Formats: sequence, structure tokens, C-alpha cells
Amino acid sequence: MDIHKPKPWHGLREFLKEIGTIVIGVLIALGAEQLVEKLHWRDVVASERMSLDAEVANHWNDLHSRVEMQSCVDGRLTELAALIARHDAGQPLGRLGPVGRPMYFGEDRAAWQMAVADQSLQHMDPDLRARYARTMNSYDLFIRSANDERAAWLSLQQINHAPVLSAADWSDVRRAYDRAADANAVLKRALVTNAKTEWLQAFDGFELPKTPASLLDLPAVKDLCKPMMIS
Repeated sequence: MDIHKPKPWHGLREFLKEIGTIVIGVLIALGAEQLVEKLHWRDVVASERMSLDAEVANHWNDLHSRVEMQSCVDGRLTELAALIARHDAGQPLGRLGPVGRPMYFGEDRAAWQMAVADQSLQHMDPDLRARYARTMNSYDLFIRSANDERAAWLSLQQINHAPVLSAADWSDVRRAYDRAADANAVLKRALVTNAKTEWLQAFDGFELPKTPASLLDLPAVKDLCKPMMIS
């Protein structure tokens, strides 16, 4: 077997030339790797942004739907207060229609969770990343109050069986009414009566549906928007 001994360098110039060739090769390799990684993240971020934008639009639809129901919620709570007062005074309740209830789809946050998990958020422009975070925070605040409201209105469905309710049932109804009124106050202030409408402002700058999805045709919402105290 022939063993080739390394050729000795002939002078400093040849040594520096050899080192320079190695350094340039390493830099080219590193640059190519960074370019490939940059192109990879550009594609990932573009894909994630499409999913995030769709999620933002769905969240905004939920908030808009609740705004659309506000007058129906206010009207029904007024009727419920009058109905409870009638019961407490021992007066006839009269003929009642369905209570109804506000509804929302409650979108998940799969796209946001994916963007956090795969670190694509860290490769976005900081301002854009902050805007996405603001919308998700606003939606979290909304859904927290919306879930409280949903639970209260589910308890209020007992009134659909008003003639057979016990004293304990009416106590539950009063507590559910108080919870519904509290949740309504929070949602109304944040979405309707507050001049800044903090939760909705977080969605400024995003491309949102020109015709938001409406939930007013859902049976429970239709009932909510019709008078309950018929006689």
C-alpha cells in the first residue's frame, strides 16, 4: 500500500492560500445552510400566516355575532327580571314562550398553538407577531365571559318548565339570572358600549369578512329575540 505523505508548504504564502481556501469553503457551506434554512422558514411562515389569518377571521366572527345579539340579550334579561318579580310576588306567570339563549361557535386556537409549538412565530416580523398575540388575548377574554354566560343561560332554560318548578328550582333560576346579567355587563361593555371597544380593536389591520357570519337564524337565538312573556 502506498502512503502519500502530505506535501510540505513552500513558504507562508502557500500556507495562507491553503487556509484561505478552507475558510472560504466553510463560509460557503455555512451561507448555503443559512439560505436553505431561511427559505424553509419563509415557506413555513407563509403557510402558518394563512392558517392564523383564517383563525383570526373566525374569532372576529364570534365577537361580531355576540354584538349582533346584544339587543336580544338585553330584552330577554329585562323580561326575566319581570318574570322573577311576578313569581316572588305570587302573581300568575302568564303564558310563556321559550327562553332561548345567546350562542357562539367557540373556535379553537389550533393554528396559534401550532405556530407557537413549531417556533414559526419567532420567525415572523415582531410587529405582526404582537398583532396576532393581541387578537388571541382578546379572544381569550371574550370566550372566558362567553362561557360564563353560556353556563348561566343553560341554567335559565329551567324556565321553559316554569309551571312545575320547585322553590329550590326558582332559587337556581335567580342565581342563574344574576350570573347571566353579570356576564352580559362585561360583554356589553367590552364589545358595545365602551368607546374603545378593546376586544374588537385588536383585530384592526387584519383582512376580515365583509359579511360576517350571523347566528341569528339558529333556533335558540331566534327564540331569544322573540318576546317570551306572551300574556
